[in-house]
Amino acid sequence: MSRKQRNRGTSSDRGLPTPSDVATNPKAQEILSLWIIDGSPFCLIQVAWNNPAAWGLALADVARMIGNALRDSQGIDPKVAVTVLRELFNRELDKPTAETTGKFVDSAGNAIPEGHS
Repeated sequence: MSRKQRNRGTSSDRGLPTPSDVATNPKAQEILSLWIIDGSPFCLIQVAWNNPAAWGLALADVARMIGNALRDSQGIDPKVAVTVLRELFNRELDKPTAETTGKFVDSAGNAIPEGHS
């Protein structure tokens, strides 16, 4: 699906629709995309913030959104969901069970070479 199609709020069985608040805001910026390929996550990240604390806040917001989504779709208590998510998140950071896969891009969408600083 092209970016132009996504900006019109369309979706397919492979992706999520662009929310109308995003589609109508010229300052909106996509900074993280996550797909599942053969059961494993694949991530595309645009390094929008140089401060790790900003990323930490964003990940905390995402965790709470996941908790709310699991409540709404599965009836799971969001506090329980976030507790489990946090425990596994910290364990996986401390002792990864797999290598990460994905790409990093700059604000123009150009790939940043691995190990570049």
